[in-house]
Amino acid sequence: MKEVMEKMIAIQNKKMKPGDAIRQNKELLKDLARKKDHILDAKEQRKEELFRRNRDLDSALKWIEQNRTTYNIQGRIWGPVALEIDISDELYARYLENAIPGWIVEAFVCEVKEDRDILLRELHDKQKLRINVTAFSSNDFNPNNLAPNFTPEQSRATGIKTWLSETFEAPQAVKGMICTNTGAHLIAAGTELTRKLIEEGKLSFFNPNGDLPTTVCNIYTPTTVYSATKSRYSDSVSTKVNPLKGNGRIFGSRTGINEEIEKIEREMENIKKEVDYLIKERSDLEAKEQEFGSQISDLKRQREVIKENKNKIKNAEMRVKTKIKSIQDVKIEITKQENSINHFKNQGPKLAEEVARLAKNLKTVLYRISKSLMVLDPLIIKKAIVEEHKIKLNEKRRNCDEKLRLLRNEHSASEERFKQLKENARRLKEIAERTQTLDSFWKEEFLKLPKTLEEIDEEIEETKKKIELRGGGNESKKIVEEYEARNKEIAELERKVNDEKKGVAERKKEVEKIKNKWLPMILDLISKINSQFESYFKYLGCTGQVQLFRPERIKLGKETDSNHNNKKPKKEVIDEENEEENDSNNDEDKQTNEEDENEDEEEEEGIEDYEEYGIEILVKFRNEDKLHKLTAHMQSGGERSVSTMLYLISLQDLTECPFRLVDEINQGMDPKNERMIFKQVVESACRPKVPQYFLITPKLLHDLHFRPEITVLCIFNGPWMVSQEDWNQSSYVGEDDKEEDG
Repeated sequence: MKEVMEKMIAIQNKKMKPGDAIRQNKELLKDLARKKDHILDAKEQRKEELFRRNRDLDSALKWIEQNRTTYNIQGRIWGPVALEIDISDELYARYLENAIPGWIVEAFVCEVKEDRDILLRELHDKQKLRINVTAFSSNDFNPNNLAPNFTPEQSRATGIKTWLSETFEAPQAVKGMICTNTGAHLIAAGTELTRKLIEEGKLSFFNPNGDLPTTVCNIYTPTTVYSATKSRYSDSVSTKVNPLKGNGRIFGSRTGINEEIEKIEREMENIKKEVDYLIKERSDLEAKEQEFGSQISDLKRQREVIKENKNKIKNAEMRVKTKIKSIQDVKIEITKQENSINHFKNQGPKLAEEVARLAKNLKTVLYRISKSLMVLDPLIIKKAIVEEHKIKLNEKRRNCDEKLRLLRNEHSASEERFKQLKENARRLKEIAERTQTLDSFWKEEFLKLPKTLEEIDEEIEETKKKIELRGGGNESKKIVEEYEARNKEIAELERKVNDEKKGVAERKKEVEKIKNKWLPMILDLISKINSQFESYFKYLGCTGQVQLFRPERIKLGKETDSNHNNKKPKKEVIDEENEEENDSNNDEDKQTNEEDENEDEEEEEGIEDYEEYGIEILVKFRNEDKLHKLTAHMQSGGERSVSTMLYLISLQDLTECPFRLVDEINQGMDPKNERMIFKQVVESACRPKVPQYFLITPKLLHDLHFRPEITVLCIFNGPWMVSQEDWNQSSYVGEDDKEEDG
């Protein structure tokens, strides 16, 4: 057993080491968790900074989280974009802040177009939240199609390490949307060396023999932004230089957070693995400890069994000794009994006579006891009844004592109140006697008054009612006069109000009559515009409508019942002579109320707000979309240009003017739409008896649809153009003729 105990102690000592290590690692895990929470709190603060700029973003985020299932949102919704971007460098954060416009910073990106329509309908249209929503699928953006990154030789020669799109991490859909809208994949992220080389003229744009790739047209440096454009008509390059703005607060506040969080999580994961290993090691030691503990328990049980057997042997020996002694005592007692038996044998006749005498006496005593019990039973029953009655009487007495105590308290309070009232009456009487001495007349009058307080109160109330019925002298006459004057004033005001209401009703009829004249004409005109607009959109393979926007009627507020009741003061009965006048006034009130009800019914229709009338254009450019109102938020710039141009063409047949002029309407259109719009303009402008049409544009596509009626005027301008002073048309025509002859 000693050997087993020593092994047990050794295992316990070994078990202490993993336990200490586990505690230390758990403390370290807590520290890392607190550090991670602190970083996440900083992340939340950055989110609050963004929400401070636009509080509607917080409402939109909460709505998306709460209604994802309710509205069957199908795909991922990213945003706001600023919260989805992680940058590892503060300088790159400033570059990105300059490159990305504000609407993208706060925009939500939906990977499914139907989700975008849900957000625009529920948040933008219904809740009027100031948010931007766009649709962009991660499948629409392939990072492999981007321009190749800079080589080490190019980076050393230009100071440019990478494109701006490679400086930040974001979900693929978000990065694709940013690159598509800002061209971040074509913006070079330069350094101070890049700026110096550009300023010294050692680094130039669009130079095939230079160190800078010809695809680079935008370079960001720590202080300056360079944007270069190459002329389409010559090889001249113009460069715009702007200072680098912003402090990178929006994106820089998140720099390195995800990396730090990942580092902490990896460290926590390693510690958890070590803790698991230590726990397993401790479990193995505990299993061995339990095994040795079982052996020790078995040995202890065996020792207890041995001790128990020893005790049994000792107890058996003591019992044997006790039995031997008992046998000896029994032998002695037997000897004594034998001696007693011999003695009783000698005394037997005398004892028999004594027993017979005692039995006879016992019989007599038992008879007397039975007679006493017969007399005692009724008394016991009566005693029980009396005891029960006594209990009830005691309960009644206690209730009466409680009532008596309450009555005494009330009596004491009444006596105290009586003393106070009596003392007060005595004091008031003394004051009255000191103030005024009653003569014999008033003494007699006071003697006629009732003697009790209740009778005096009744007499006071009766006297008050008499005074109210009979009036109060001159003061009552003034009240009647004021009442009559107020009635006349109210009647005059009601007459004026009725006249005004009649005038309003007549003017409403006139307005409605005028409206019935011009509204059908407007609707007919809009119907014609809509017919042309629909046909033009159908030619493009899209859908469009033009309609009149008519706001809801403005409801006029009604007077409440309490206001109707307050139009006239409540009539009081002055005397019997005014009853007829009151009846006539009541009839007038009824008539006035009926007129008010009729006027309220007319006002329920409301009035038209003609200032809010307007033209509403609805368009749909894709089959899967629905008709949406043409706004600056819903459609792209090209789509808005197409819709505007088709609307203007639809108006041409309905308006007369000496000429029409359109400036740069094709800017922002894709080639397909530009060709179709140009064809529509040509067809509409070349019809007979239409005004002259001017179309001004900096560029046109090749192989457009032209007709003989069209004249093309090219305005030449550039660094090598002849100045106006040196221009000579004759010499120019002569040179042209020579070339033709040659």
